[in-house]
Amino acid sequence: MSNAALRRACRLSTYSRVYACGTTGWIKEDLTSTDIWVVRYRANGTVAWSRTWGGPDGRSDDAEGMVVDRAGNVYVAGSTVRAAGSRDSVVLKYTPSGALKWATVYAASALEDEARSIGLDAAGKVYVCDNGNGRLQIFTRDGVFVNAFPVAGWQSQVYSEPYVTLDPRGTLWVTIPGAKEVRNYDTSGKLLRTITRTSLPNATFDTPMGISYSAASRELVISDLEHRLVRIPLPEK
Repeated sequence: MSNAALRRACRLSTYSRVYACGTTGWIKEDLTSTDIWVVRYRANGTVAWSRTWGGPDGRSDDAEGMVVDRAGNVYVAGSTVRAAGSRDSVVLKYTPSGALKWATVYAASALEDEARSIGLDAAGKVYVCDNGNGRLQIFTRDGVFVNAFPVAGWQSQVYSEPYVTLDPRGTLWVTIPGAKEVRNYDTSGKLLRTITRTSLPNATFDTPMGISYSAASRELVISDLEHRLVRIPLPEK
């Protein structure tokens, strides 16, 4: 493993455990043999465990997003470059002790596939949004494909970096950076609501990117391309 790494995402779980994911091998400009890297830190900052994952064809692998469930299982979304040069999406699951539970590599479309963000519902289903193919993928907690639905506005946009979160009702909130929107879908892909910067008083975002739901304050927290955090009380049904 290289002694350099690029961190992509960070999560704080119960008991003050900190998790991070990223990509190893960034000490040189040659990125043809990078691996996905996942680490858990203890509350005092020491490393509890660190893992790397290399794709089936030994090319460049990159982590983009992660989520941790209440039991401490870690789910990572990213991509791997195949032998022919195309990029496929990757979803990994690690146990609380750092053992790899399963790894799913899939080509969601004929386009370049790159899992960008990942979310979980209360039943343990996994929701993955991809950069480029414009679809949201749904898997079981064991990595078995369940369903997918298209999200208009994710395809061929300048800022095509979609993110997803779930609210207590089990519905999905996704960012549409190119359209400057936040949308609410049910798990079948039915559009429930659209939020723009003019539709609600607190929706002061310009280009929404990352998104999370805060259970403590019952609001959406959105990171803006302009380096701001925007807090929006969750709209009533």
